[in-house]
Amino acid sequence: MEQLSTEQQERAAELDHDLVSTAGRCELFYWREHSREVDFVVRKGRTLTAIEVKSSAGRTGALSGMAAFSGKFSPTRTLLVGGDGIPIGEFLGKPVEHWIAG
Repeated sequence: MEQLSTEQQERAAELDHDLVSTAGRCELFYWREHSREVDFVVRKGRTLTAIEVKSSAGRTGALSGMAAFSGKFSPTRTLLVGGDGIPIGEFLGKPVEHWIAG
């Protein structure tokens, strides 16, 4: 698993605060159906952003939850953070609004 620097840990705390402070502007959910899941689903108005966080690259079948969610709800945007996706440091380095569709 990728270790976060002190700066990244501080940004993660800020991100958590950003999500809380956007209350009323967006809603944060976790989705699970049977053994499939999506780590974060953010709804802002009529848009959905699905975010899956992975600690390692190349895990076969690791995105089955994202595929199932996308098939049911057609999110505006899907993001893979960590693993083969957006580097965790890059994700944490930008404000929530940058990543949320809408």
